[in-house]
Amino acid sequence: MATVAELDETVRAAREAACEDLVLLKCTSTYPATPENSNLLTIPHLRELFDVQVGLSDHTMGVGAAVASVALGATVIEKHFTLARADGGVDSTFLMEPQEMAQLMI
Repeated sequence: MATVAELDETVRAAREAACEDLVLLKCTSTYPATPENSNLLTIPHLRELFDVQVGLSDHTMGVGAAVASVALGATVIEKHFTLARADGGVDSTFLMEPQEMAQLMI
Protein backbone atom coordinates (compact mmCIF):
# COMPACT_ATOMS: atom_id res chain seq x y z
CA MET A 1 0.00 0.00 0.00
CA ALA A 2 3.07 2.23 -0.31
CA THR A 3 3.63 4.67 -3.13
CA VAL A 4 6.74 4.53 -5.29
CA ALA A 5 7.97 7.66 -3.49
CA GLU A 6 7.51 5.95 -0.11
CA LEU A 7 9.34 2.86 -1.34
CA ASP A 8 12.15 5.06 -2.64
CA GLU A 9 12.44 6.77 0.75
CA THR A 10 12.49 3.40 2.50
CA VAL A 11 15.14 1.91 0.20
CA ARG A 12 17.30 5.04 0.56
CA ALA A 13 17.02 4.91 4.36
CA ALA A 14 17.98 1.23 4.41
CA ARG A 15 20.98 1.84 2.16
CA GLU A 16 22.08 4.85 4.22
CA ALA A 17 21.99 2.56 7.27
CA ALA A 18 24.38 0.18 5.45
CA CYS A 19 21.74 -2.45 4.65
CA GLU A 20 23.25 -4.74 2.03
CA ASP A 21 20.61 -7.49 1.91
CA LEU A 22 17.39 -5.69 1.11
CA VAL A 23 14.40 -7.53 -0.33
CA LEU A 24 11.15 -5.78 -1.28
CA LEU A 25 8.08 -8.01 -1.10
CA LYS A 26 5.17 -7.36 -3.44
CA CYS A 27 1.99 -7.78 -1.41
CA THR A 28 -1.72 -7.47 -2.17
CA SER A 29 -3.59 -6.73 1.03
CA THR A 30 -6.74 -8.64 0.08
CA TYR A 31 -7.36 -11.78 2.17
CA PRO A 32 -7.48 -13.99 0.23
CA ALA A 33 -6.09 -12.29 -2.85
CA THR A 34 -6.99 -13.49 -6.32
CA PRO A 35 -4.30 -14.03 -8.93
CA GLU A 36 -6.06 -11.41 -11.06
CA ASN A 37 -5.61 -8.66 -8.47
CA SER A 38 -2.10 -9.66 -7.39
CA ASN A 39 -0.43 -7.51 -10.08
CA LEU A 40 2.66 -9.70 -10.31
CA LEU A 41 4.13 -7.53 -13.06
CA THR A 42 5.11 -5.17 -10.24
CA ILE A 43 7.91 -7.62 -9.37
CA PRO A 44 10.24 -6.89 -12.32
CA HIS A 45 9.24 -3.21 -12.16
CA LEU A 46 10.33 -2.94 -8.50
CA ARG A 47 13.59 -4.76 -9.24
CA GLU A 48 14.38 -2.35 -12.07
CA LEU A 49 13.40 0.78 -10.11
CA PHE A 50 15.35 0.00 -6.96
CA ASP A 51 18.03 -2.52 -7.99
CA VAL A 52 17.13 -4.87 -5.12
CA GLN A 53 15.98 -8.44 -4.69
CA VAL A 54 12.18 -8.66 -4.97
CA GLY A 55 9.80 -11.30 -3.70
CA LEU A 56 6.13 -11.97 -3.09
CA SER A 57 4.12 -11.89 0.11
CA ASP A 58 1.44 -14.17 -1.29
CA HIS A 59 -2.13 -14.20 0.02
CA THR A 60 -3.58 -16.26 -2.83
CA MET A 61 -4.82 -19.81 -2.48
CA GLY A 62 -2.53 -22.50 -3.88
CA VAL A 63 0.91 -22.12 -5.41
CA GLY A 64 0.14 -20.64 -8.85
CA ALA A 65 0.88 -16.99 -8.03
CA ALA A 66 4.06 -17.93 -6.19
CA VAL A 67 5.33 -19.99 -9.12
CA ALA A 68 4.45 -17.18 -11.55
CA SER A 69 6.28 -14.67 -9.35
CA VAL A 70 9.47 -16.72 -9.60
CA ALA A 71 9.14 -16.68 -13.39
CA LEU A 72 8.98 -12.87 -13.09
CA GLY A 73 12.13 -12.70 -10.96
CA ALA A 74 10.98 -13.18 -7.36
CA THR A 75 13.73 -14.55 -5.15
CA VAL A 76 11.71 -14.78 -1.91
CA ILE A 77 8.22 -16.19 -1.34
CA GLU A 78 6.28 -15.58 1.87
CA LYS A 79 3.16 -17.67 2.42
CA HIS A 80 1.00 -18.06 5.51
CA PHE A 81 1.35 -21.60 6.87
CA THR A 82 -0.54 -23.96 9.19
CA LEU A 83 -0.36 -27.60 10.08
CA ALA A 84 -4.15 -27.84 9.62
CA ARG A 85 -6.38 -25.27 7.85
CA ALA A 86 -9.33 -26.67 9.79
CA ASP A 87 -7.86 -25.15 12.96
CA GLY A 88 -9.28 -21.85 11.70
CA GLY A 89 -8.12 -18.27 12.00
CA VAL A 90 -8.64 -15.01 10.14
CA ASP A 91 -6.48 -16.16 7.24
CA SER A 92 -7.44 -19.84 7.27
CA THR A 93 -8.92 -19.77 3.76
CA PHE A 94 -5.51 -19.29 2.15
CA LEU A 95 -3.15 -20.86 4.68
CA MET A 96 -0.82 -23.45 3.17
CA GLU A 97 -0.78 -26.90 4.67
CA PRO A 98 2.38 -29.06 4.68
CA GLN A 99 1.57 -30.96 1.46
CA GLU A 100 0.98 -27.66 -0.39
CA MET A 101 4.22 -26.19 0.93
CA ALA A 102 5.99 -29.28 -0.38
CA GLN A 103 4.59 -28.54 -3.87
CA LEU A 104 5.94 -25.02 -3.68
CA MET A 105 9.39 -26.21 -2.73
CA ILE A 106 9.79 -28.53 -5.73
